Amino acid sequence: MRRCFHVEGIPAALEAEAATLPERLGESLLARLSEQRPLAEIRGVCLSSPWLADWIAREPAAAVALAASIHAGVPVDCPVRLGACVDNDAFDAELRRFRNAELARIAWRDIAGHATLDLTLADTSRLADLCIAAAVDHHHLDLTAREGMPSSATGVPQSLIVLALGKLGGGELNFSSDVDLIFAYEEAGMTRGGREALDNQEYFTRLARRVIRSLDATTGDGFVFRVDTRLRPFGDSGPLVMSLAAARNYYLNHARDWERYAMIKARAITGAAPAVARFEEELRPFVYRRYLDFGAIEALRTMKASIESEVERKGLRDDVKRGPGGIREVEFIVQCLQLIRGGRLPALRTRSFHAALAATATHGLIAPSVATDLAQAYCFLRCTEHRLQQVADRQTQRLPRDALGRARLAFGLGHPDWAALEVELNAERDTIAGEFARLLAAEAAPEDRAAVRQQGADWREGSEASIARLLLASGHEPDPLIMQA
Repeated sequence: MRRCFHVEGIPAALEAEAATLPERLGESLLARLSEQRPLAEIRGVCLSSPWLADWIAREPAAAVALAASIHAGVPVDCPVRLGACVDNDAFDAELRRFRNAELARIAWRDIAGHATLDLTLADTSRLADLCIAAAVDHHHLDLTAREGMPSSATGVPQSLIVLALGKLGGGELNFSSDVDLIFAYEEAGMTRGGREALDNQEYFTRLARRVIRSLDATTGDGFVFRVDTRLRPFGDSGPLVMSLAAARNYYLNHARDWERYAMIKARAITGAAPAVARFEEELRPFVYRRYLDFGAIEALRTMKASIESEVERKGLRDDVKRGPGGIREVEFIVQCLQLIRGGRLPALRTRSFHAALAATATHGLIAPSVATDLAQAYCFLRCTEHRLQQVADRQTQRLPRDALGRARLAFGLGHPDWAALEVELNAERDTIAGEFARLLAAEAAPEDRAAVRQQGADWREGSEASIARLLLASGHEPDPLIMQA
């Protein structure tokens, strides 16, 4: 665990900001907080995260309560006051206050070392789950009161199914992130008991739009989570919501190969558990195929060159996610092996990055020492990503170039200065880049450079869909035996 207050003293670049903390928080509030937590810890979390310092100043009573319960994680249920909201605007405001308070808890525990990285990722994911489920419940009740209960042809009540993909699907959401969601419902039918009968498709489309607005809209109280629905069947050109039968038909008959990559981490947040379980079981052969395809080494070599070319051209070297030796590369290594070997090795059929990486070592796909090094590098980069995002609750992965930003990041990660942090950062990124190069073993030939530019643009875009297109270009998959070289 990395604690900022392990550093002796305050970096010179942060001294002026540290001197303003008593005035910024107020002497009385600072004294009350100090009764619960050491002053060095309070100072450390505030200097590492100005966003957290601002929240403490705005919500003094909640901040004192947080300091007194700092060893507790995100609750398992939403507060009762959320369920008591009848007015939509009041609900949205309360949901944002809940989100901000719990995100402040997550940031404080993470920065001060009260939670491991795994706990931090799990807490952030649970917070997103709670907020999404609360929005679904609130708007379902409100819409049902107006339009009636959506029901199957036989009268069985229906509910909105929300599938999370990406980091949220894997239970590994970062501090300030969007959430990739797919909306569905179990069966076709009509509403019953409302002003007029609505087709279930129309009802759940209205419900999904309301949920997205509650989560995504920025108000005076901020936002909850940015919502991305572009990974749904047919993308932006497809319906926002579809029945499970229609979704099943799409994935088994019309889906592109890259969508296998996106579905590795699919997880239901809401909806009828038996129906979701059947849906997941039916899609398993689509995601994890029984046969092995070793015909894509050349395509992957071209892709490696495209990534490096785009990194150079677009200045992504300071990006800890998409730059060389970044988070994307180590995730790509693991998910390549999941797609190739998951059909025959059930241990690889997991949403968890760490569980999948461990399984690759257990089954001899990656040397155990390499897996250990990759896990360490991944954890370091995810911690770095969090500190970058905790500065202003903003989705960024770019390393700072200014002296203040560099001093803050080094301090927040427990390093005495930027030079010391940069040494570790470069070493961990070199570890990932080296293994990534083993997977994508050679440069593209000159005649491939047009394809290189397009693939590089996909990599720079950084969405699950664009990375998946690269992974499964032309329907091919990588040879995992390269990882054993």
